[in-house]
Amino acid sequence: MTHVVEMRDVCLWYGAVRALDGVSMTLDPGEVLALVGDNGAGKSSMVKIMTGSVRPTAGQLLICGDRVDGWSPRKARVAGIDVVYQDLALVDDISLWRNFFLGSELRRTWRALRLLRKREMMAICEKRLGEIGLGRSLSAASRAEVLSGGERQALAILRAVSFGSVGLLLDEPVASLAVTETQRVFDAIRNAKARGLGVVYVDHNMANVHTIADRIAVLSAGRVQAVFTKEGISLAELVYAVEGSHLREGSALDGSELGVAGG
Repeated sequence: MTHVVEMRDVCLWYGAVRALDGVSMTLDPGEVLALVGDNGAGKSSMVKIMTGSVRPTAGQLLICGDRVDGWSPRKARVAGIDVVYQDLALVDDISLWRNFFLGSELRRTWRALRLLRKREMMAICEKRLGEIGLGRSLSAASRAEVLSGGERQALAILRAVSFGSVGLLLDEPVASLAVTETQRVFDAIRNAKARGLGVVYVDHNMANVHTIADRIAVLSAGRVQAVFTKEGISLAELVYAVEGSHLREGSALDGSELGVAGG
């Protein structure tokens, strides 16, 4: 199987500050990989490298088996790597169909003009809204400002699924959401997984992580200290792995200290 994303001994330095130190990681199609750890552990740095926002100081990044050079947000998007941030990336004062097709509009040529295929885009958006349970209460012409937090995140995830993404990066996608709203987002994540996308999931809530992830990478001091399968670690053990004092710089946890199997 070709990995959606692979990092090989990736390092990232900001002057004297070491953000990542020899990180190796893989993300496969149809799986949810959670990145967990305290603030400053390196989770956001890994996401930024995958999205092209920053370039690693050393190491290799491969997308679908191909090594990337000159990586940038634009190249990441073209390669099918999409990201949904916790700040709910929709534009409030435009319609849902415009948000859904933002940057990927369907057009037709008439004489010398490139015209929007508005009716077709509205029909597609209506269908997608029905897939996440919004078709009865909203139309494609509704403005994004009427959506709740969970609905916005679900639509953003569905948008990524619908436009040929192979990898989806979710940075705190359910922050500040209620339980029912969180479930809506989880349903969208499962939909993305079922369609073969590889999903990177970042969250400080270990209960959420244990619910949605297939594999869990524990980071500390810019290093991957351990990788567990969900079946191989209980929620209590996961909390201990993240918060335990044994996760210190220069140490590595392979699961033996917890009595569980590493993934």
